[in-house]
Amino acid sequence: MKNLWRLVIAVAVLAGLGLYLRFGGGAAKHAAVPALVKFKSKQVDRIEVDRPGQPQVILDRTSGKWRMDQPYTAAADSGAVATLLTTASTVLPAEKLGAVKNLQPFGLNHPARVSLSLASGNKYTFLLGGKSPTSENIYLKLASSPKVYTVPSYVKTDLEQTAFALQDKSLLNFSANQVNQVTLEYHGKHFQFVRSKGKWPKAEKANLNDLTDAFANAEMDSMVSPQGKDPAKYGLVHPPITVQFAWQGGSGEVLIGKQKSKASGDYYGRSGDNPAIYTLNSYLLDDVKHLTKPVKKPVASAKAKTMPNGKIKTAAAPLKLHPVKN
Repeated sequence: MKNLWRLVIAVAVLAGLGLYLRFGGGAAKHAAVPALVKFKSKQVDRIEVDRPGQPQVILDRTSGKWRMDQPYTAAADSGAVATLLTTASTVLPAEKLGAVKNLQPFGLNHPARVSLSLASGNKYTFLLGGKSPTSENIYLKLASSPKVYTVPSYVKTDLEQTAFALQDKSLLNFSANQVNQVTLEYHGKHFQFVRSKGKWPKAEKANLNDLTDAFANAEMDSMVSPQGKDPAKYGLVHPPITVQFAWQGGSGEVLIGKQKSKASGDYYGRSGDNPAIYTLNSYLLDDVKHLTKPVKKPVASAKAKTMPNGKIKTAAAPLKLHPVKN
């Protein structure tokens, strides 16, 4: 009996050791692999992205807010910037290849470069190479070191961002529930709707809610011309459609020009005083069109009229009785 208990205890100890090695020990081993660089996102105040054959992208943080300065000026997409910085600060090598002199086989002789400048003066530059032939990893090295690593392919996706991906793509920045007036210019016709005491006109309430929600969340589909060159080409000198929103302390408008193509369904547009020309999805025009159509009034089945004798007479046709022939 004593030997049986010893056997049970030994098995339990071995099982516990196995679990530790699989989970606890493995986690400790994984945690021992440090990230290639160590910093906090809030320490970074400049991002530079250099992609071969493409204009350089530069973002700067001022007073806690990110803004793109090159290749054109625009507010930055905080979510895209956060993804880039989080990925950069947590890059773990899948494989260490050591110091390499000939970088061409790894696609690192003409790599994409992503540089992060910290307020402290430190700067980290990631060189992003080609794809590893034996896995889904890509080659990467730091500009400050001759060592080459393989890292997961998502690192390249998250770091090597385009200017359009890093910019704020919102058509306008407002909250739908703050809008108190909507004005439309639609192919020569003028429409205006006012929210009184927090309520839209009852007949157009649903359509106005749809319109304000759609434009408050709408984003550019693509950037056509950041500098707004040749607006006549896109139908934006005298745009056929203008949508204006007014709210407490502010206002904004979207100008909608020609259709890009029937296949894409996109239209050319620009926002207020911003010269940039972009494309926007045609579903926004559907919400505009709904507000330009006459409101259908309910049709009464019969109109009632009070007679001098106090009886009620309706406009319905009187029932005619026809004699029945035998």
